[in-house]
Amino acid sequence: MRSGVIAVLGALSLASIPARAEPQLEASGFAGVAYLSTQNQLGDSWAPEQVPGTAPVFGARLNILGPSVFEQNRLRFQIGVELELAIAASFTGGTAIDDGGRMTYFAPIFGWRGHVFGRVLNESDYQFHMVMGAGGETVASSSPFMRKETDPVLYWGAGLGIPVGYGAWQVRGDLRHGLMPARTEGFTSTIEVQLGVSTRFGLPYKKRITPPRKDVPPPQPIVDEHDGDGDGLPDRLDKCPWEKESVNGIADEDGCAEPDTDGDRIVGLADSDGDGLDDVSDRCPSEPELRNGVEDEDGCPDTLPAELGKTLAAASKIVFEANRARVTDKSKQTLAQVIAMLGQFPTLKIVVIGHPAKAGSEDLARRRADAVKWHLIDDGMIAQERVESRVGDVAKSPAIELQLLVR
Repeated sequence: MRSGVIAVLGALSLASIPARAEPQLEASGFAGVAYLSTQNQLGDSWAPEQVPGTAPVFGARLNILGPSVFEQNRLRFQIGVELELAIAASFTGGTAIDDGGRMTYFAPIFGWRGHVFGRVLNESDYQFHMVMGAGGETVASSSPFMRKETDPVLYWGAGLGIPVGYGAWQVRGDLRHGLMPARTEGFTSTIEVQLGVSTRFGLPYKKRITPPRKDVPPPQPIVDEHDGDGDGLPDRLDKCPWEKESVNGIADEDGCAEPDTDGDRIVGLADSDGDGLDDVSDRCPSEPELRNGVEDEDGCPDTLPAELGKTLAAASKIVFEANRARVTDKSKQTLAQVIAMLGQFPTLKIVVIGHPAKAGSEDLARRRADAVKWHLIDDGMIAQERVESRVGDVAKSPAIELQLLVR
């Protein structure tokens, strides 16, 4: 029966990771307390008190974390697979040998586990996660009442991570509940509390290109092209089917004759500067709006705050390791200012331009620009449509250039 339980629990611990963006590798260490029931079967002892008891636990984890499998506004959900090794410094129960009872023995427990890891990311710095998996607990002791034995364990739990520094490090806490075989029939519970630190690394990744789907168009219905007012627009598209359109370059596609609503003997509302905003709502009717993400709805050419230019200029000076596209920790400190700027101006859009150092190195320039773009999106929780990347002209420096995206 126990071998069947191990097989089922082992199958539950395996999961595949969907790939859509750059995956990450996380390494962590932890310390905590493992609360073991007195009814656990570890060691298969016939003496009731000669079982491993509650003990401090220490361990390490390795997590292969996939990309976001769900994104809605600023809410994201990631899935990964995490492997974990742990040791609990446990002792058996007992009494002093002078009292005539069975003495206490050191009974360390070695844990090896694997679980599915799910993380929820939002606007706050707090990162909630859940785990569910299985593994084994092996006890080794000099107690003559026990034997070296491994029992399966099925567990689940939740936790919280808080980033520190510039996001590469994280303080992580976990609370686990597990089930192990009991001394009698059935299972007994274990509780484990963990607190530790983790860090993350980028992994090489090549984006999957999905070919466009070719759908066969359905048969088209017969369209009624009747034009009651004879202005060239069928009634199905004509907002004023009883009145001819006055073709004058203003909303000629609506089928209605435009009135002179402002009394200037010019049909329609005037737009003197041609920026798409009517003069009545344009604060600068004689100067066209400069659409750069800063107050684009007031109708005036904007003077950008000086700190925007300084921040982008500083970010354009970041350097990379030779022949590599990874964003270094020092560069992340500089890009943190760009993330703060994008948060301050929510309509601002930027473009990251990668400059090849010589002809033929366009692929490295493209990967560097993509690395900076995805760092801003992932670490800054920035909407993807606000950051573009492209390859620029050949230039020895800068390797990367950040510019405002002006439409």
